[in-house]
Amino acid sequence: MSNQSIVQESYNPFVDKEIAAYLRINGLTQADLAEKLGMSENSLSWKRRGIREFKSSEITALANLIGFSLDEAFDIFSKQGDINGFSESMITNAIPAISGAGK
Repeated sequence: MSNQSIVQESYNPFVDKEIAAYLRINGLTQADLAEKLGMSENSLSWKRRGIREFKSSEITALANLIGFSLDEAFDIFSKQGDINGFSESMITNAIPAISGAGK
């Protein structure tokens, strides 16, 4: 399998567009966002381009930080084939954080 086919299989344009918009609106760099997510800038870059896949915990953190819905995050995993990585407990724990409840 070529690197190009791996990238095409893992690339998610929704996530990339949400990240790009968040960075632009907030005047942040990719390095700033990577730091907020607890990963290196290279790691975030690879994941945005589909070279590596986002972990379910990273998608949850992005949803919380950027503000896309949990349904959209769940759809990301179903497209990546990692639907089992998004456990019921993660969904239950993420809902209050994403909805703003408990603040």
